[in-house]
Amino acid sequence: MNPEDFLTEAESVRIWRQFFDRVHTLTRRLPQAERDDIRLEIASHLSDSVEQQDSSNETDRLRLAIGKLGDPEEFVRPMVADRLLTVGGRSMNPRAIAVAVYYSLYGGIRTTVLAIVVGLGYALSFTFAAMALGKILFPGHVGLFLNDDGPFILGGTLHPEAVTPEVLGWWIVPLATMTSIILYVGLSKALRLLKTTRSPPSL
Repeated sequence: MNPEDFLTEAESVRIWRQFFDRVHTLTRRLPQAERDDIRLEIASHLSDSVEQQDSSNETDRLRLAIGKLGDPEEFVRPMVADRLLTVGGRSMNPRAIAVAVYYSLYGGIRTTVLAIVVGLGYALSFTFAAMALGKILFPGHVGLFLNDDGPFILGGTLHPEAVTPEVLGWWIVPLATMTSIILYVGLSKALRLLKTTRSPPSL
């Protein structure tokens, strides 16, 4: 949507472009089609609001409409998160998932708590994957170690001689690998728990 098509004052056009520069910055991680969709949706809301304002001054009407819409940082991030969650859940791309979880932290208390839980779940998934690789590279230092004087150690230790012999042996490689895969796939499918349908605020 070109602002010159419905705005006549140079100051109004400048304010419009400045506002959508912020929107562009917030949506830069999305595919072009998704960025265009969000921009068009917000522009439609904003142009309708400009027409509804009572002021005779176009620039004042635009400022009032933007004030009602709010800061892009407050409502665009959740919109971006929803789209990234869709992309991440479909492709299971680690980068898309990480960015989606980060953006979800701005979606309210419930979504923030879920995002933290999901983020910790992914961290655990990568920990198990690292454990499987570590066992291959450092077999004597990685595994399940039972300690008579304290809690067991699942993972790695720099001093295996200080604990009892490792009890799982090479079984830890397939077990840790399968656990990592199940966690990763399961969490990726569960990303819909973070997703809610979001639009720009009602004007």
